Amino acid sequence: MIIKREYKKEAAKKREQGFTFLEILVVISILTILFLIGSPRLKGVYLKNQLQTGARDLAVLLRLARAEAIYSGVPVQVKINVDEDWYQLTLPRRDEDEDYYPGEHKRRREVEQRHYLPVDVWFKEVSTDAPPDAKNKKIARVIFFPNSSATGATIVLANKKGNKMTIDVAPSTGIARVYKGEPADSGNPES
Repeated sequence: MIIKREYKKEAAKKREQGFTFLEILVVISILTILFLIGSPRLKGVYLKNQLQTGARDLAVLLRLARAEAIYSGVPVQVKINVDEDWYQLTLPRRDEDEDYYPGEHKRRREVEQRHYLPVDVWFKEVSTDAPPDAKNKKIARVIFFPNSSATGATIVLANKKGNKMTIDVAPSTGIARVYKGEPADSGNPES
């Protein structure tokens, strides 16, 4: 008597199509371990990016203030509150009937609102040649003049990892530059 075993193609295909529960558990375990190893590094990258974002945003507002002073022909100031970690551009006031350009009132509200530094970023040090705000002595000011000069300023931002970035405003040109580190290390401009 000869007994032959027939190979069933359908049964073989079913075995090849899926993963076993054990295989899925092994893959999930490996991914979890990799995530736990990599997550502290991701937090450091996130904090560094927040610091760079805060420094660059402030530098953009300082550059806008310089451009507005040159364009409008009157001094423009940026106020910096070190205790509450905000900064604000104050545009020159004009007659409300006179439109500087279309949509000026809406733009003024958007630009003049307080800008807060990102979470876990703060002002470590702000030194400026301008006198403090008349109403609040804890608010530093950077003033830009129509001839493109400004009151010099050095602004240092820090985060909880100890990283620092410096924004320097040159008094003669009013140009704001961003550097990694503190003023003594500022040799390489960031932007």
